[in-house]
Amino acid sequence: MKSIAKFLLKQFGYRLTKINFYENWVNIDNARTLDFYHFFKNIVNTEKIVCCFDIGANIGQTAKKLQGYFPNATIYCFEPVHLTYEQLKVNMEQYPNIRNYNVGLGASKGEIEIFHREDSEWNSLVDQLNKNEKISGATPEYIKVDTIDHFVKEQNIAKIAILKSDTEGFELEVLKGARYCLENQLIDFLYLEVGFNSLDLQHAYVTTIIETLENYGYGFSGLFEMSYTEQHVILYANALFCKRAGF
Repeated sequence: MKSIAKFLLKQFGYRLTKINFYENWVNIDNARTLDFYHFFKNIVNTEKIVCCFDIGANIGQTAKKLQGYFPNATIYCFEPVHLTYEQLKVNMEQYPNIRNYNVGLGASKGEIEIFHREDSEWNSLVDQLNKNEKISGATPEYIKVDTIDHFVKEQNIAKIAILKSDTEGFELEVLKGARYCLENQLIDFLYLEVGFNSLDLQHAYVTTIIETLENYGYGFSGLFEMSYTEQHVILYANALFCKRAGF
């Protein structure tokens, strides 16, 4: 009977499926706006997510999402630009589990001169991008930089469940400062903004990021929140990386 029903439905362009077949699926037609949280909540126990890093937090857009999906987690937000950090603090006041730090994360501790962009989300610690902004007369600011390894040891953090980094092309430097954590796989998942043009300084080149993380036993899992040109060429996206079993 079931096979007959399948056959008849197929003649009219339909197919027979179980009621819950699409329960955990995401509509691929909306691929440009895919949000990794919808995927992520189906592969982990959200109650066990105890520590998240939001690097390049801006005014807390991602931190709010993380808090909503992982309410038991302590979320560490890092935003180096002072005015943006002040807005971040205001926006996060109602969330007791979110901790804010007016510092950037990179390959080594120190100070870096940054030049403010028209949109605060574009602010970057990439040297050449700042040189370009300096020529254009942008407002400068010296910001503090720490490393993930130093911060983790200083705060006695045993494990980072999710590390998100959106630092406008500075991702590789962020990873360089996390060598100890990566070597010892103290980070479960990394969610990084990557670009697909090696000449695009505003986004870390995806191939370089994949090769770097593979050396530490992390595998590329997928792309989310893709951005395309009018010619349907992908510009940048957020890439998810997971620990490889048995590495």
